[in-house]
Order: sequence, then C-alpha cells, then structure tokens
Amino acid sequence: MTGADLKHDVVQWIEENRHLERHPLAWRLRVAERLADHEDMARAWHELARHRVPDGRHVMSLTFQSFEDAHRECRRLPSTDEAERIDAVVKAVRQLRDAIARAPFLDNAHFIDMDGTHAVLAWRASGAPVAEMHRAVAVPLCLDSLLEYAENEIPAIAARQPGRTIGKQRDDPELLSFVRHLAAHFQHRYASKMMGTIARIANTLYNPAEPVTKQRVEKALRHPSQ
Repeated sequence: MTGADLKHDVVQWIEENRHLERHPLAWRLRVAERLADHEDMARAWHELARHRVPDGRHVMSLTFQSFEDAHRECRRLPSTDEAERIDAVVKAVRQLRDAIARAPFLDNAHFIDMDGTHAVLAWRASGAPVAEMHRAVAVPLCLDSLLEYAENEIPAIAARQPGRTIGKQRDDPELLSFVRHLAAHFQHRYASKMMGTIARIANTLYNPAEPVTKQRVEKALRHPSQ
C-alpha cells in the first residue's frame, strides 16, 4: 500500500458520495477533497503508508470524527444576557420577514448597485424568479431568503463562538482540540501519534495564519491546557 493508494481510496469515496452535495453532511465532502487535493497531504499520505495504514478511508473517517469532536468541544452555551440579545435579534428578523410578507407592491425585483457590484433584489420569494432571470448580468438576491437563513443560523453562529476562558488562549482552541483528538485516534489505531502527519492534516483543514508544525503538535499534546 502506497501513499498514492491511500489517496485514491479517498478520491473513490468522494466520487461515490457526490449525493451529499446538498446534504447537511456536505462538509465531509469538502474535508475529503482537501485531504485528496491539498499539496501538504502528499507527504502525509507517504508517512501514513510507512505506518502500514491499510485504507485511506480509515484516516478520512478519523479526521471526520476528530473535526466533529473538536467543534462540539468548543461550542458553548451563551450567558443569560447573551441569550437575550440573540433572541432579540432573531425576533427582529422574524418581525421584518413578517412585515415584508404583508407589505404591498413588493412582488417584483429591482436592480441595485452595491459598490460597483450589480445585483437584482427580490424582496420576497415571489420576486425571486424575476431576479434569477437576470443572473447573466447581475447577482440575484432574495431578501426574505437571506433573512430566513439569518433567523435559522444566528443561534448556531453564536454557539460556535469560543468561551471567555478559551478565548484567552493564543492558539485556535478548535484547531488544538482537533490535534489532540486525532493524535488519540492515531495512537489507538496505529500505535503512533505521527505528529508530522497530524500537523499537515491540521494545516490542510484549518489553513491557520501560523502553520502548524510537528513541534506545535508536540507542545499541544504535552500541555493540553495551552
């Protein structure tokens, strides 16, 4: 089994799972594509092959699990004050959507200029087809669809913000959590943490401003609270 073979396993999985494009698990396709295509991964696959990893999909699955676990670990519940402010925003968005739905003369679409970018704005879904007709010359927008997205996503976006203690750390807490989870999986499955490979996978997924090195991975594993 070579590094190229392991990469091919992932590429094959991607082709077999294109149906996930419009699924909540579409993020897995994006992660798999990075594992298959990113320039840093060539050496990672080679090292994984040297450790006799039998299938690239095993590594991909462990990466998925570590990515999810890190995200879940770094989520937090907002404080009472934050929750009230979030609820106020959601309520205001909901009221605006209701007002747009009841207002007269908003069934059409209108050309607008946003700092040089041409767009066609539809107030509500009834005008969206008109906006789509002009896609060749302008960006079609539907205000009600944007507000619906905001209404649904604001609580989740707030939950993804790091907590106050975590926020004081120098490094991205979710990235460091990912490193620790993946190292634990590698140690259990392959009897080696393969810290250089973990650094390359972390760079591939998170693209941090300061690239992760083998030394940073070693430090993160040695000092979990930092």
